[in-house]
Amino acid sequence: MTARTAIWATAIVATGTLCLAGHTLEVTAVERGDVLVLGGSWTTRLVGIRAPAPDERCGREALTFTRTAVEGTVVGVFTLTRDNTAATIVRDPDGMPLAEIRYGEDEDVDLAAELLRRGLARIDDAFVPEQLDHYRELEREARRSGVGLWAPSPGCPAP
Repeated sequence: MTARTAIWATAIVATGTLCLAGHTLEVTAVERGDVLVLGGSWTTRLVGIRAPAPDERCGREALTFTRTAVEGTVVGVFTLTRDNTAATIVRDPDGMPLAEIRYGEDEDVDLAAELLRRGLARIDDAFVPEQLDHYRELEREARRSGVGLWAPSPGCPAP
């Protein structure tokens, strides 16, 4: 564990009534571009975005990107909570807990942001806390660039 990871493992970032509480876990499986299994038993969805299902346009590319980026690695996991307790973890309409996932040597790469940059996900307006509001600009840039989901033609061109 790096020094930065140790700091993030105990970090809490509060914004309004929502908090992101951090810890580290291994990504043991990737079910779709925005759904990961952590520690072998905890399934979570990335907060703030929706990636297409594997059978939808760009869904296979989103799944492949996420698997390549994080499967089998230890990542920083920041669950979205209402008051920094496990009892108040924010869940999507399907009951899936929401989390921000960071990876890389110093856990400095935001997985959801990378999916947005590549046009492999859309903003989920229902679940974008204030501290992740920059996701909106990442989606706008992908749209302007015409990559992934925002390409004018069929397929899923990379940036």
